[in-house]
Amino acid sequence: MKKGLISLLFLLSCGVWDAAAQDLIVKKDGTNVEAKVLEIGEKDIKYKKASHLDGPTYLVSVANVVYIRFEDGSTDIFSQEDYDRLAAEAKNPTPQKQPKRSAPSAFAGRYQPGDYFDENGVRGIVIEVDAEGHGIVMSIAQANLRWCEFKKSDAVRLGLDDQHDGAVNQAAFARMADEGKVRWEDYPAFKWCRDLGEGWYLPAINEVLRIGHLYNNGRIKIDRKAREQFNNRLKEHGGVKMDRLMYYFSSTEGDDAWTAMTTHMGIEPPFVEQTSKNISFLVRAMHKF
Repeated sequence: MKKGLISLLFLLSCGVWDAAAQDLIVKKDGTNVEAKVLEIGEKDIKYKKASHLDGPTYLVSVANVVYIRFEDGSTDIFSQEDYDRLAAEAKNPTPQKQPKRSAPSAFAGRYQPGDYFDENGVRGIVIEVDAEGHGIVMSIAQANLRWCEFKKSDAVRLGLDDQHDGAVNQAAFARMADEGKVRWEDYPAFKWCRDLGEGWYLPAINEVLRIGHLYNNGRIKIDRKAREQFNNRLKEHGGVKMDRLMYYFSSTEGDDAWTAMTTHMGIEPPFVEQTSKNISFLVRAMHKF
C-alpha cells in the first residue's frame, strides 16, 4: 500500500472530485463508493456511506479495492496496476453509456423498513427500500444449518465473494449446480433458501449487517424496545424471533476454502467472523421486490 497524492487533473478527468468532505473508495469492478472510512484492516475495510453516516457499517475486501481517496486529498493505493490503468484511461477517456434508471416499483411509497411484506406469495420483513419503491425483505422463517457439509480437508472455495448482493452469489452457485460442479444437497444453507421459492437467496455479509442495523433501530446503544418490536412483528406472522447473540451465515466466502462470513445482531461495530462452513449457524433468506 502506497501513500501519496492524486493530482487535481486526474480527479477531474475521472469525474470523482466533489467539494463535499468525504472519502472515496474506488473498486476494481468499476464502482465508486462515497464513504467515511472507519478502519482499514489487513483483509477488510469498514466504512459508512457518506449519504447515511448514521446507517450501518459496511465491509469491502481490500482485495477488491484499487485505492481510497481521503477527504484531505491523500490516497492509499491497494493495486498499483489497476491504479495505473485508471490513470491511463483518464488521459484517453472513452464515451460512457448513460446508466439505465430503474422504473418505479409498483410498491413505491407503500413500505418502510420494518414493515411486514406480503405480496405475490413473498412474505417477510422489509429491511430496506429505495425512493423508487424497490427493496429487499427478510424471510419470516429461519433455519439452523451448515454452509456446506464438507470438512476442512475437503472444502472447496467457490468464488462467492460478493459482499453486497447475495443474489449474485446465489445465482453463481446455481450456475455451478447446473453445470454439475456442485450439488445443492452438499450446501444446506443455499438449498434451504432456494427451496423457499423463486427469488429467495442467502444474503451477502453486508445485507446481514443491514438486518442487524434495523434490528437495533440504527442505534449503537442497546435498544431493547426496538428489538422487541422487531421480534413481535416476526412472531405475529408465524416467525421465530431473532437473538442478538446468535450468529447468522452469509453467502460471502472468507479468505479460505473452509470459511464463510458470519455476524450476529449485536450493536455496532459489526462483529464479523470468518467461520468454518461445516458448523451449523442460523440462516435467514432474502428476496428483492
